[in-house]
Amino acid sequence: MSMRHNPIRLLADIAASAIDDASVEDVLGASLKRICGHMGWRSGRAFRRAPDGSTLPVAAGHRGECGTWFEGCYSRDGEARPDPLDELSARVLESGVVAWAAVPSATGQAAADASSGGGIYVFPVPAGGRPRVALGFFATTFVEPDEEVLEIMSLVCDQLGGVLEREETARALEHSEEKYRNLIEGSIQGIYIHRDWALIFANQAMADILGYDHPDEVLALGTVDRFVAPYEHRRLKGYRDARMRGEEVPPRHVAEYLRKDGSTLYLESINNVVDWDGAPAIQSTVIDVTEQIRAQDALRDSERQLRLGACPRIRIWLDVGIGV
Repeated sequence: MSMRHNPIRLLADIAASAIDDASVEDVLGASLKRICGHMGWRSGRAFRRAPDGSTLPVAAGHRGECGTWFEGCYSRDGEARPDPLDELSARVLESGVVAWAAVPSATGQAAADASSGGGIYVFPVPAGGRPRVALGFFATTFVEPDEEVLEIMSLVCDQLGGVLEREETARALEHSEEKYRNLIEGSIQGIYIHRDWALIFANQAMADILGYDHPDEVLALGTVDRFVAPYEHRRLKGYRDARMRGEEVPPRHVAEYLRKDGSTLYLESINNVVDWDGAPAIQSTVIDVTEQIRAQDALRDSERQLRLGACPRIRIWLDVGIGV
């Protein structure tokens, strides 16, 4: 068994599949076909470890139209037998070590032109420090792989391992984003997210605070300044711009907002820069502090009135005292 073509072309074709194909399964299927054509192997399958510990075929590929590949078990004289490619793939997924074996015709393997037997070859695809996929191949004649074959398959598997790692990272990120969205959507605190003052998210609690029936009504306003009191715009935009530049800004502040019916309220907000759909944005988490602010204002008014009212009485008392 030897390399008949430039391995760079094989690696380039697999890299192109990683860009063009829609899913990892599509990439694996296309790669199996290209590897079979390059090596002269008849067919191939990719296996993952199933949750119950068994091997699960996830993709298949063969060379041209002549490929006959294992269907999960052999049958001879009506007797079902384990698929040796499946068995060997399970071992490779466990050990992470390349394995190969001869498959004599006595096992009942299906290729009609392999009367003298064939061979199976299984290579681990590592991702995240452990084998995630096993690539298994069937050849109509068995020859032990030489160093050149082992080297090129190692390069191929490392390349496909990078595809798997990107898939796992994307899935983890998607799962994390889904959990994050579920968390803020269900929060009892009002939350809205904006980018350059344009609204891109609001939860139900925020809609309730502003007097809207649904978050979509808040988003339909378009920009934050539609529900922030006009005199607050300059101050809050200054905070926004400084925060996006990475400068020191008060993380929380109180501002006057506008409800749907035109009435006003005071909200205290905690503001952070977050990644939203792959780009930075500002998340504001708010609580209604209208009663506290108005109570403080009333107290200050009362104290001021008390001071103003006390001055004349003091002067009268002094006048009386002096007269005595």
